[in-house]
Amino acid sequence: ISLAVGRELASFDVEATLILLSRDEKLAYVTTRNPQRVRIYNTSDFRSPKQISSVDIGKRSSRMLMFLALSPDETVLCASNNEDVKLLNISDPKAPRLIGSYKMETHNPELTFVSMAFTQDNRYLFIAEVGFRILDISNSQAITEVYSRDLSINKPLSTISASHDRELIYLADGEGALNIFNVSNPREPKIISTVRFNDSTVSS
Repeated sequence: ISLAVGRELASFDVEATLILLSRDEKLAYVTTRNPQRVRIYNTSDFRSPKQISSVDIGKRSSRMLMFLALSPDETVLCASNNEDVKLLNISDPKAPRLIGSYKMETHNPELTFVSMAFTQDNRYLFIAEVGFRILDISNSQAITEVYSRDLSINKPLSTISASHDRELIYLADGEGALNIFNVSNPREPKIISTVRFNDSTVSS
């Protein structure tokens, strides 16, 4: 798969399902399916990315995509295929470690889009599919769901975004609405606004 911005910058030697870059763009996190694996590439030279490590994160799956989210301090990587949530310690990119997993009961198993975001302290994980849920990941060996809300929509939420201080979560759904939650207390989030648009899909 190629990574391109106007022109081809990099080509990876695997059939990737998703690519996520570090903030400084010197690392690329690449997911593959069957087997489900996260590969980490050194992309200091985009013309010649080099794989530096990989880690298995599950058995074969019918899910086409494996979605990724990076913690604010870039020490934890979350991967999900809408069936499982996997947490990887990537503080040493050359030796990533699987440190926790959580089996999700999805609001709608037919929809396979997942978008995720961490709190600033890496203690909680926000997840959007057709509903909104919050996981307490402070103990990666005992991940628990502390909030779940079915937004009663027929299409997956198209994206989840967090404010800079991570106290607001913006959920754009597939039916033309932007839902804003105050998550300063992740265990008791409050929806503070819903903005509706004429377009059927909202993204942020």
